[in-house]
Amino acid sequence: MSEPDELYEQSLREIGAHAGALYAEAAEQGGELESRDDSAPLFHALKEIRDRYENAERIARGGTKEVWRVHDRRSTRDVAMAKPLPSLGENDYDAFLREAHITARLDHPGIVKLFDMGIDADGRPFFTMELKKGRSLRQLLQEARDGADFPLSQRLSILRRVCEAVAYAHSRRVLHLDLKPENIQVGEFGEVQVCDWGMSLVLRPDAGELEETEVLLDPDLYGPLLMHSRGTPGYMAPEQSEPGRPKSIAMDVYSLGCLLQELLTLQAPDHTQAPSKPGDDVLGSIVTKACRRNPAERYPTVSGLHHDLTRHLSGYRTSVERAGFLREAQLFYGRHRSACLLVAALLLLAAMGTAVFIQQLRQSREDAVAARVAAERARELYRSQKLQAETTLHDYLAAIDESDRRLEEQAQMTARSVVRLTRKPFPTDEDGFPRIVAEGRQRLDRVIALNPPPESPVWFQKFWLLFLAQDLRGALSVAGGDLEPVQDLVALAHKHLPAQPDSGPLPAAAFGQLMRDLIALREPHRTPLMERMLVYDMRFPRTDAERAAILREVLAAMNPDAPEVNLLFEPRQRSVEVQGSEVRTLSLRAWHDCSNLSLLRFLKPREVLLRGTKLADLGELNGLQPLRIDLRDTEVTDLQPLAGMHYLQQVLVTPGRFTERQLSILKERD
Repeated sequence: MSEPDELYEQSLREIGAHAGALYAEAAEQGGELESRDDSAPLFHALKEIRDRYENAERIARGGTKEVWRVHDRRSTRDVAMAKPLPSLGENDYDAFLREAHITARLDHPGIVKLFDMGIDADGRPFFTMELKKGRSLRQLLQEARDGADFPLSQRLSILRRVCEAVAYAHSRRVLHLDLKPENIQVGEFGEVQVCDWGMSLVLRPDAGELEETEVLLDPDLYGPLLMHSRGTPGYMAPEQSEPGRPKSIAMDVYSLGCLLQELLTLQAPDHTQAPSKPGDDVLGSIVTKACRRNPAERYPTVSGLHHDLTRHLSGYRTSVERAGFLREAQLFYGRHRSACLLVAALLLLAAMGTAVFIQQLRQSREDAVAARVAAERARELYRSQKLQAETTLHDYLAAIDESDRRLEEQAQMTARSVVRLTRKPFPTDEDGFPRIVAEGRQRLDRVIALNPPPESPVWFQKFWLLFLAQDLRGALSVAGGDLEPVQDLVALAHKHLPAQPDSGPLPAAAFGQLMRDLIALREPHRTPLMERMLVYDMRFPRTDAERAAILREVLAAMNPDAPEVNLLFEPRQRSVEVQGSEVRTLSLRAWHDCSNLSLLRFLKPREVLLRGTKLADLGELNGLQPLRIDLRDTEVTDLQPLAGMHYLQQVLVTPGRFTERQLSILKERD
């Protein structure tokens, strides 16, 4: 008999003993049962229970709560009781109870069920859940790594049930945000449940008013703790670690892709690297799609991932395959193996009979024409050898000319491709820009290995990329070719070469001066190069103070009418203050082929102080998502651009400068 059955039998024996005592007392008095206790012993035994939960045994402890195994005397079963850690205060209780409310709104076999919530005798909130017998997926994977039998089909079946539970939660606008093997429970009979919804989030509806319960679950009510919550390294999407980044279904899709990778390889994902592609091509492609760095390239829904897994296991083509006829035939054979083998055997027998008959006919004919065939072959061989001798010299000379033509054509195409990579409208994916530069350098190096002539455009394109990456020494090493288009940059490279260290980028002061010199050229086609150099510089390990010093030089050069420009950066509060009574611009958007984003974005500020500047257009702050902005004593007249700053909490303006209608823009924003 299992432990819950024994507890249930024990509770019945206690209630029976109480009822028996009542009957015995009535018999001694020679009367009948008249009280309500005598006529309904089970009901009144339940009514007398005061302490509902007993036999508490702690079974888990996390960063914010602890879980106990307790016996519920009313339902005569063991349940799991969660409580906040004793070290947490009353201000943290709502965040704890939020998990219970979110779990309560989810009714699915694959999601742990909530039974009860309340306040204990010590004034601490608690909630109880079903206590499942079984092990976590983490334990099963560890046992599989140790040699236990855990077939792939069973692993994939578990993931499909997890996908079904998560897809249901998404239909209720609930994101889990911490999917990992530790939070997946597998029961003794194969039942699968997703647990620990402490980091979950309820998405806002697309339109309409929020329900009262949804208002209580709004993450904005819980401050930065939930706004900036992260998942578990190795399983969370890259964008999930960005402060203030809106949470989305794509984050859960990424975590499920990491789970699939671990189920395939039995190796935990490395949070310092992108998920690797497992050996199975189709399942590996599913992992790759689910774990794309760009959320827009992942499965749009968990149901899409579940659909591909189901089709693959059923022998059908998935959305990640470009299956041709042979692949479709292979899948059809996998689904109908017995029928295909039977048809193949019948066709083979028919073919063998036909082949024997045809062979007998052929043999008699081949004997008659054998001599004629031999003669024809001899004459054909003579003609082909003669023709080959006549064309060999011509083909050799033509091959030399074609080789020279292809080399020049490849050089021209590579130069044009590098121009497209580095001079097209500025990419929105700034994190990927160093990869674009590296790709351009690799293309140029492949052509340069073929030794193109000095007038080839690949030489000045190579110089341009090395200059952009602050490798002045390497840039000047290729300056022997036709570098007329970049003579101004050659002069700047010679000027700043003494400041170049043996390896790595220029020091911050030297790099800031180089930026000023580029602006001083007053050449429109050089300003985009300056912005790209600032973006590429983000890959180098500079301090916040060094980056602030570089931007101070850039702003001073961009505001030549300002007698003094200063930029103060406080890293702990991530506060940026721009000082200068004549400062008017903070971006390069007035220049061709430059982005319309503020240069202050390189410091990722949460607080922007612009008091006393001549800033008039808030478009100069594009790309920022601060919490606080000081616009006092500026020339700003239109607050409309602030409507897109979703995390803005405070705007300081000069009293009386704006009408109530103008200020209403801030109140009506999302």
